[in-house]
Amino acid sequence: MEPPSRPVVMPQTYDGEGSWQNWRTSFEQCSILNRWTEQDKLQWLAVSLTGDAAWAFGQLTAEQRESYDSCITGLTTLLVPPNVEQLNVTLFRTRRKTKEEDWFAFARELSKLAARAYPAFAPGVRDALSLERFLTELGPEEWASTVRRANPSSLMDAVRMAIQQEATEQAYRGKAANSARIHVGEVEEVAAAISRGVLPERRGGGPPIYQRTGSLDEVRALRNEVDELKRMMQEMSLQLSPLAVGL
Repeated sequence: MEPPSRPVVMPQTYDGEGSWQNWRTSFEQCSILNRWTEQDKLQWLAVSLTGDAAWAFGQLTAEQRESYDSCITGLTTLLVPPNVEQLNVTLFRTRRKTKEEDWFAFARELSKLAARAYPAFAPGVRDALSLERFLTELGPEEWASTVRRANPSSLMDAVRMAIQQEATEQAYRGKAANSARIHVGEVEEVAAAISRGVLPERRGGGPPIYQRTGSLDEVRALRNEVDELKRMMQEMSLQLSPLAVGL
């Protein structure tokens, strides 16, 4: 009798903690790489279980231990709590992005939850479900609406769009804030001129040169300029973000 060949990849042990489904997937990948027979899989399964998982294996009947598939069925019953799939579905549907997460980390967690909640679904279906949850969680901001209107084809496509659009929006707001501060300075400067009774005169687009005035009409002109600057600032605050045009 020839000695057994050394495995190409050693399976990880499982003690009952963590995801049983993930461990099973890893174990079965090892069996493919090592070209194990059904009997090989059954033997390696027995020696790869420790702790509570080894106890569960000991509870299987002799009939259940006759095949790998019946072992897996029996172990799943003992190691996976009842209604755990429904719990995972609830966790997936209610998962919210935390303040500490970026959009990529949030998408990764959604993918993990989808795999646990819908293990029988094809990967493409799980990705579509994760994409739907991701788009819902983006929020009501204009840049988020732009991402939704673009109809991203996959979760990672939506992540890329969200990161780009949020960064563009933040840059736009920074420029708008700087422009608003400049206009505020002009308003304050003209208002101060009114209190001193002087009239601003702009030459060649440069800074205003102030000349003293005692005319009531000129004072009114100063006030009209202040009102015009205020109107310009209000229009700036109401104008649409360039992201509203679309991607």
